[in-house]
Amino acid sequence: MRYIVEIYIGNDDAAIRILESDQPFLTISVGDKINSIVSEEHGAPYYYFEVTGVEHVLWETVSLPHRKTTNITHKLVVRVREVEY
Repeated sequence: MRYIVEIYIGNDDAAIRILESDQPFLTISVGDKINSIVSEEHGAPYYYFEVTGVEHVLWETVSLPHRKTTNITHKLVVRVREVEY
């Protein structure tokens, strides 16, 4: 299984951070605070966020012709807003 967390500010379509792992991430819920390091192109390298929404996306990668499941991915789409640290 593969796990992905994508962090977006508000309703922006461009993720500010994408994390991938073979191990599950801890639970992320609305109201949680996230202290994240993002790329320099977004201004300062450190941001402090509050989670405003979480969407779970699940999919399978299937090999043909036998339709055997080869991989399952669990992606969290996390919407945040910047808050004071």
